[in-house]
Amino acid sequence: MSRKIGQHYVPQFYLRGFAIADTGNDKLWVYDKNKPVPRLQSAGKVAKKNNFYSFFDPNGVDNVLEEALSKIESSAAPLFRRLQREDVEFTNVDERYTFGKFVSFLAYRTPQFNRHLHILAQNLAKGKLINHFEKKGGLQVAVEELNKKTGYQVTPEKFLDACNKMKIKPPKGTFQVIMFEGAKKMIPHFCTMRWHFLRSDAHRFFVTTDAPVVFHDLNNDDPFFKPGILQKSVQILFPVNKQLCLVATWEGREGYYLVDKDVVREINNKIAGAAERFLFSSIQQYDIRLERIEPARGEEK
Repeated sequence: MSRKIGQHYVPQFYLRGFAIADTGNDKLWVYDKNKPVPRLQSAGKVAKKNNFYSFFDPNGVDNVLEEALSKIESSAAPLFRRLQREDVEFTNVDERYTFGKFVSFLAYRTPQFNRHLHILAQNLAKGKLINHFEKKGGLQVAVEELNKKTGYQVTPEKFLDACNKMKIKPPKGTFQVIMFEGAKKMIPHFCTMRWHFLRSDAHRFFVTTDAPVVFHDLNNDDPFFKPGILQKSVQILFPVNKQLCLVATWEGREGYYLVDKDVVREINNKIAGAAERFLFSSIQQYDIRLERIEPARGEEK
């Protein structure tokens, strides 16, 4: 039986940037859209799943991807500590690449991306099924042929309903491979974008979620719409810590900007609206529109 290893899909050091205290305490407020009341919990106990990045084979468990992600985190952690104290200009190519690599992998390493991959597999399989029907002369003809071969008397409506209930899962290891390749392709584009850092005033704090890297299209407010990074109207929102949020765009002048509580509230609502299930905050938030979060799918282990 495989040994269970708890693996964080949102790094602990990053979550500590949203803790209720700057030092000596890593607890933060956790909002679960399946539960009405937020809870105070340690950063080490949230945003984790057993063997989430592991590869399984007859010889046991291979955690090479987990080790690679740990190296990315170790390289980026000093930059995050600096960002809590000072404005980093990111004109240094190595520093920019290190930060961009961390954000790019964080965009792909979450349960949300894993779920989207399952949905994609489901849609591809159903698309091939529809093409098969069309080649047979349509759904009615295909079902009649099936009934003749099997002796069943299935109606096209029941057959289509059964097809819609099918659960198609990608082969094992698909998530890990596509996650790694997708993140690598994102890095150069993300590093080329203009990075605008919004710093909150003393009256409001940024929140983060179990899907911290948010793609937002300025021309489309639909929370279910997922724009691509090369779209000129795309914004990438990434809360760095409770007082700093990155907004990456293809236009504008890079820099640090002090924003008021209304801007912070607007950013927080966009971040909350793109979450998978959990929201993390340094304070109890009373004005986050949690109803915009997509319905939960499954329980976290």
